[in-house]
Amino acid sequence: MEAEYSTGTGVSELVVDSRDQVATKLAILRRPETGQEEFRHYCAEIGRLLAQTATEYVDSEADPVIVPILRAGLGLLPGVRRVFGSGQVCAAGIRRNEQTLVPEWYSDELPGDFAGRPVILLDPMCATGGSLRTVLDRVRRGHPGPVMAICLIAAPDGVRRVLDRPGTVMIAAALDEGLDDNGYIVPGLGDAGDRLFGRERSSQPPLPEGRGLGRSSSLPTQAPTGRDG
Repeated sequence: MEAEYSTGTGVSELVVDSRDQVATKLAILRRPETGQEEFRHYCAEIGRLLAQTATEYVDSEADPVIVPILRAGLGLLPGVRRVFGSGQVCAAGIRRNEQTLVPEWYSDELPGDFAGRPVILLDPMCATGGSLRTVLDRVRRGHPGPVMAICLIAAPDGVRRVLDRPGTVMIAAALDEGLDDNGYIVPGLGDAGDRLFGRERSSQPPLPEGRGLGRSSSLPTQAPTGRDG
């Protein structure tokens, strides 16, 4: 486990958890043939392992506010709560405008004042970083303590955009090559929200053989359609 990237401020950093058990579980998630139940299981398991890494920055008894970015962030939540069991869960509903790629709020359950409590953001795929940065800016206005973001996979563009905000630690299972012309992580693992909860009517086509698309859907199955970045 090592720091792979920092902003140069010495305050914000990306930590890629390179433990074998993380890499093995992530390889299962990347396989197109991995089914929904198995995908959910290993997503939660990686969430647990990355949350263990987060305890190097925040004590597990620190009563953090855990913020899953809907809908795909819910896939990490069960594992994270196994480590931070006393944490308050407050969802952030963000959809990504498919034309402008700009994130848009549709639900905000975050407290107005975090009163110095640690905050852990959950977003499996950090592609452009737009959704994470939007939620991060909202959190920063509420006087939080340490702020962390837990992701399965991040792209360099998204990392730079998120860590441009001082005092943020991003913990990821992998840093992938980059984005394609449509803003999808390459190689990625497919649409995380769809693979966790099923395809939405406006979703991308099924994952092609041997290729990951790597952007996570942002909404619960019962909510309006959209994606995050």
